[in-house]
Amino acid sequence: MSRLLFVLLALATLSGVGCGTVSKMRERYEAPTTALAGAVIRGVQLMESEVQFYVRYENENDKPLVIEGAVHKIYVNGKYVGKAMGNRPVALPAFGYASQDAIAHLSNLKLATQLSDVFARGGYAYEIRSTMHATTAGGHSRRFTNTGTGTVEFMNAPQSAPTPASAPAGTRMVPAIAIPR
Repeated sequence: MSRLLFVLLALATLSGVGCGTVSKMRERYEAPTTALAGAVIRGVQLMESEVQFYVRYENENDKPLVIEGAVHKIYVNGKYVGKAMGNRPVALPAFGYASQDAIAHLSNLKLATQLSDVFARGGYAYEIRSTMHATTAGGHSRRFTNTGTGTVEFMNAPQSAPTPASAPAGTRMVPAIAIPR
């Protein structure tokens, strides 16, 4: 009788441990994809500028995720520009999209060099290498990596393009369109 009780107790313990392991293993997720959806220069200092990148996430999983934070390495025309970080949680619905602001501090010299190249080419190709820290629907912490690429091409602005009131006389706004690859 005691031997039977021992065997049943051992089986119950093993099956309990196995269930926890199996449930975590069943919770499979593909890494969310990332793309740049825009950028704004927010603060210009003597040596560096603060740039706010808008990062779009796409979740192709049938379960939601919460992106707790992310680090994005940004490349423009094949050259490393800087690292942008987002630290605000973002709910990413199943089969859905969400966006997050990611802030980067970039060297003004590097930024000026990149901008002159961008305007000379009439657009730019980007690459965003992302590391995302997320919480799954099952409450597990996961780390995902993804590399997204795309291009931004400046459209030809008509001669009568609108000018913001604060811009110097003779300045034209140049519309742009982002094309993820």
